[in-house]
Amino acid sequence: MATNPKVKADLKFTQIDPRTWSTVGTQGNVYTLSLLSSSLHCNCPAGRHRKNCYHADRLAQLFKAELNDCLASF
Repeated sequence: MATNPKVKADLKFTQIDPRTWSTVGTQGNVYTLSLLSSSLHCNCPAGRHRKNCYHADRLAQLFKAELNDCLASF
């Protein structure tokens, strides 16, 4: 996965259900991210226009880190 230079390391996510999360954008807007067919979709302006969304990039980075931590414990 390519790293997006705009990804904010301090983004916080709240899990709503097993496939849905919310986060607050830089302007204070709340965005919803959904895992659909193995890809993340965000309702921020970039996500709605199918552009690279840093909210989805950051959540994917967190998933990857959590998976690596889990695998390292075996």
